[in-house]
Amino acid sequence: MNANDLSLGLNAYFATPIVRGQFPDCEELNTSLRELFLSAEREPEKYRNRQPFNTTIGEVFDSEFDLFQWPQAPVRDLAGRMQQLVAGTVAQLNGYTQEQMRRLEFAYHAWFHVTRRGGAKTLHNHPNASWSAVYYVDAGDESDAKERSGYIQFYDPRAGAGMYQDPGNMHWSRPFSLNGLSIAPKTGQFLIFPSYLHHEVLSYWGERPRIVVAANAWFRSKS
Repeated sequence: MNANDLSLGLNAYFATPIVRGQFPDCEELNTSLRELFLSAEREPEKYRNRQPFNTTIGEVFDSEFDLFQWPQAPVRDLAGRMQQLVAGTVAQLNGYTQEQMRRLEFAYHAWFHVTRRGGAKTLHNHPNASWSAVYYVDAGDESDAKERSGYIQFYDPRAGAGMYQDPGNMHWSRPFSLNGLSIAPKTGQFLIFPSYLHHEVLSYWGERPRIVVAANAWFRSKS
């Protein structure tokens, strides 16, 4: 019997959801956010995170975790957009109705970071949250795929899945592939992913400041 004649009933179990998209008409928003964050960077005593991340390498400015509490209009705009996306993701994957979503309370840590030449984030995940999100206010200078300047790299969360590789499993297609996922930064792009997912940001080699907003979200039922 030819293997191509078999009906395999192939299923995708143990999958990891990653939401990836682009905000339309976001140029004005990004310009306002860029000016606001670069201005804040010039006041490190006021805005820099007082407990530096141990994942940070090189020239990276990380703000405090209170970004989504800022009153400025562009921040309020972005916070609303991001919360809507995260809420939509939670509702769809859990099968929640609108009434069930109204019973949930959202909590966030949100911050921005400005990365300059040579800056990077080492391998990490985000404990004590269920969802994480990234938004590229300014992806900085582009690079070719070989250099992967500033790319975000996700790693397979299936412990031991790649412990042995041969031609029988080396070339699985998505979503079964044992390879990590590498995504090029793009201005206006957002990513939403489970907080357990290990990832890193590769070294950025551009000259223009690279500006990113990051957030972690967790939920509880209203009493």
